[in-house]
Amino acid sequence: MIDKLKEIGWTDYEARAYIALLQQNPANGYQIGRMSGISTSKIYETLRRLVARGAAVQQSTSNLEVTLYSPVPPEDLIAGMRAYKEKLFSELKQELDSFQPPSRSPASSLTLNGYAQVIGCAAGLLLRANQSVVMQMPDSYQDSLRNELALCSRRGVIIHRGSPDQKNGDTLRIWLLSTDDIETLLFSESGKEVEGMAITGKLLARLAQSYALRGKTFDALNPGIYRPVNWLDWEENKQRRLLPQLKH
Repeated sequence: MIDKLKEIGWTDYEARAYIALLQQNPANGYQIGRMSGISTSKIYETLRRLVARGAAVQQSTSNLEVTLYSPVPPEDLIAGMRAYKEKLFSELKQELDSFQPPSRSPASSLTLNGYAQVIGCAAGLLLRANQSVVMQMPDSYQDSLRNELALCSRRGVIIHRGSPDQKNGDTLRIWLLSTDDIETLLFSESGKEVEGMAITGKLLARLAQSYALRGKTFDALNPGIYRPVNWLDWEENKQRRLLPQLKH
């Protein structure tokens, strides 16, 4: 929990003091410092920063020499932080949109490192999608992209979801997202490390879609429509075709 708060910009002291407040409140600076292991010389400065963040509130008491603190409920805290960041991102997007990014060539690739770059690329692909989306990725990623997926649905974009296989031991799993038969995102996770690649090109997009939709195949007359295939029957028929050749 402390690590996650630090990832969104909190200091170690702020995270520890807030968690201590959740465990005992209202509480004065001495009590919070003792519970969180923060020295007296640092705890009051830390509490002032928590109040400024909107994560804690001061309570007036009859004893003017004692100041008590209470935590803002986690649900309210998260809602407030999310609203602030969404407002900040919206303003930043408007400012960045004034710059024209260099266009990628018809066949190009971009290496991605870390969850933020991968999820950001995925969101961009979904926002640019006009016709179809094929995706095979963990539920946690789909949940992070729920707003972009909802916008796709409103625009009439057809979304095909492959069924992720279960991991077997340490087997590396490749996840993917492909849009409009042209843009493809491939990525993998190893512990907390996330690496990916965004590629523009029809061939890889079609291969990625075939991989994601195993058990389905493209209709030769209408590539935009998928028809179910029983792959056991398909494999059996293939073996029947190969058997006469092997005998010769």
